[in-house]
Amino acid sequence: MIEPVGAVVTDEENGNATNVVIAAPRVDPTSLSFTIDGVNVLTAPGAPSPLTSCTAASPCTFGVDINGQAVTIANLVVDLASDIGVLASNTVKFTVENQACGGHIYEIDGNRIPGSLRNPTTAACHVDDILDKGSSSIFGIRIDQPLAGARLASHPTQVTGEVCSGREITKVTLNGKSQDLSV
Repeated sequence: MIEPVGAVVTDEENGNATNVVIAAPRVDPTSLSFTIDGVNVLTAPGAPSPLTSCTAASPCTFGVDINGQAVTIANLVVDLASDIGVLASNTVKFTVENQACGGHIYEIDGNRIPGSLRNPTTAACHVDDILDKGSSSIFGIRIDQPLAGARLASHPTQVTGEVCSGREITKVTLNGKSQDLSV
């Protein structure tokens, strides 16, 4: 997996976007598995079939439920060569949009095209398995009170909300004052 590898994405009102790039030379596209937090998005209801129908000229976009969160897989492009003589980038690329705030684990797996490796393979040849993992962190700040644009008569102003991330939050400062993170 090329991306994501520990990426941090900002959670915004219009969604967030984590770019995924997978190097998959000589991999059988019918065997591909890509899980996000344990959910295989490539075989989820609404996912395109066959995956090879998702090309640079006609990328695929579909929705998937990941543990209760409606997520969009956008601009899926599967560019895998079926034979060494076929020109291709041998990558799978897409964007994951609208993930929940927090940490996310991605895992790719699949099988090689039969006959894609010489038999026997020499000791000088490094044969990498296809299984790989990546992660990302969606960082967000939500202000519940006061509402945006509210006119406030009293000071100090009580502010309530949430700061979340897939990584440890060690400090939050609001109007120059450190906030208690023990809750």
